[in-house]
Amino acid sequence: MMPGLYVFAAVGIVAGALGFAGGWQTQGWRLGEQIEAIKSQQAEAVATATREARAQESARFTNVQEAQHAATKRAQTARLDADRARTELDRLRDQLATTRGGVPGESAAACAQRADAGADVLGQCAAAYLDLAAIADRHASDARTLIEAWPK
Repeated sequence: MMPGLYVFAAVGIVAGALGFAGGWQTQGWRLGEQIEAIKSQQAEAVATATREARAQESARFTNVQEAQHAATKRAQTARLDADRARTELDRLRDQLATTRGGVPGESAAACAQRADAGADVLGQCAAAYLDLAAIADRHASDARTLIEAWPK
């Protein structure tokens, strides 16, 4: 009777060990699948975040490029305006020079003195005006460029 009991015990131990090993292996497969699913989700999240970051960087770069292009156009316009102002100033100087010839009822010396004084005042005012206009245009353009290029 004893040898049969040992056989049953040995078979039970082997069956238990096989059952435990099978359960262990099955659990390992299940957890391995879960780990692979988590790794896959994480890789997808990284890829999505990378795509979004690149798209955002591209949009910001495009925004900065557009702001710089607009600033260049504004600078060209400001230069054209300054050139027009200088042309108008030259026209006014020429007109003042023609008044040196005389005004009815005044002596030639008085007309010349008046024209010279007017030309001096006009020159000083125009120089100050042109300098101030250039500074104001540059400041306004810089401020606008920074506002337009700022990330939204």
